[in-house]
Amino acid sequence: MPDILTARNITKSYSLSSGTYPVLNNINLSLEKGLSYSLIGRSGSGKSTLLHILSGLDTPDSGSVFLNGRNIEKYPEEEKAVFRRRHMGFIFQQFNLLDEYDIKTNICIPLFLDGIRPDTCFFQEITDILGLTHILRRFPPELSGGEQQRAAIARALITKPYIIFADEPTGNLDEQTAEATTQLLFLCMKKFGQTLFLATHDLNLARKTDHIFHLENGHIL
Repeated sequence: MPDILTARNITKSYSLSSGTYPVLNNINLSLEKGLSYSLIGRSGSGKSTLLHILSGLDTPDSGSVFLNGRNIEKYPEEEKAVFRRRHMGFIFQQFNLLDEYDIKTNICIPLFLDGIRPDTCFFQEITDILGLTHILRRFPPELSGGEQQRAAIARALITKPYIIFADEPTGNLDEQTAEATTQLLFLCMKKFGQTLFLATHDLNLARKTDHIFHLENGHIL
């Protein structure tokens, strides 16, 4: 299968009062379409920074990221936001649902922002798989953490993106709920041929992916 994402010579440092702190040093990696990848490393190793750069949420000091052959660093910020919304899905530890909208609307927000009508059959399919059909008219504060994260997975899938990024997706869930949610996440990835890149400190979760990257001292091992 072809590579869906390629990162070349990614470097990132942060300026602190005590000096410059290097986080990523000449990172190179490629992600193949339809496979799952995990990024592990100690707290503060730069996992979230690398995920944010790969997804265009942050910019590297140097280097390039290509998604489906397009250099996302070349896009102006407004165009990059549209590209990200249409072609990337995101799952966060804090769920990031909007409390003022019901679950059905939350799932479809990436489409509504671009004036796109949801694919009714696809919407039905993903909400069935994720066990959401009975709570679509409820609001996030009324739901458990597991239900909210399943809604976030549906939102990540709804645009049929090139890739899904997940940052500590089970970090706010108890062990039993995390396991059940993880099983559903990987079921969806396989069924819809999605590429998944997740950052996690959970080695058990990382072992479920096809490939593991270990980030240490700014380098991929």
